[in-house]
Amino acid sequence: MEAPQYQQLQGSGNFSTPAGSFSSEFLLLRNPFWMGVLATTENQIEPFRQFVSNSGVWQLRGTLQDGRAVQSDSLLDTGPTEPPYNVGFTVLKGVSIGELREDPPLRSEFPLVNCFEGAISMRHQGWELTISADQSVKNVEILSKQWKLPCEGMTLHCSCPGKKLEDHLDIARSVMMLACITSLGNRRLQSSTHSPLAFIGIGVLAVHV
Repeated sequence: MEAPQYQQLQGSGNFSTPAGSFSSEFLLLRNPFWMGVLATTENQIEPFRQFVSNSGVWQLRGTLQDGRAVQSDSLLDTGPTEPPYNVGFTVLKGVSIGELREDPPLRSEFPLVNCFEGAISMRHQGWELTISADQSVKNVEILSKQWKLPCEGMTLHCSCPGKKLEDHLDIARSVMMLACITSLGNRRLQSSTHSPLAFIGIGVLAVHV
């Protein structure tokens, strides 16, 4: 059985704090429970590590290999890492990929962790909400059970004209909270039946403008 894989994106950009900055190639890594950035410098690595470890929260402004812009305002240094990268960061809040616009997004997508079965299509206060999956979700479920790790399965799609990004995040949290409450209730009534929506969570957001 193959092991679950990190999603990986390569790029280059500028890392900065009020104390200073440096430019570097980087590798963006993501799985359902952690997101991080690995960077490198070619010279004077020991002074560089000392500088990084005393600089608090970092910002990243860069470009991925496919040309998309990437940025984050919440990188925390996690110390040395393995070559060819030599410094690691944990993403505290999130990373934005693609062009940022002030216009409200047309729709948003949230990968759901540990949600592999079921489907929802509904309207609520102007929102169109659907949960769907592609054909690969069964393979992902097998991986999740084999390795006992949370994996992203189905996807929540949200659409409502004029709503801001924060509204999309709020409605997604509400849907998942209700799903978890319903799931836990079913588990109490049918303790011998595993509910596919038990302990599900929200993955990283994809926004379409």
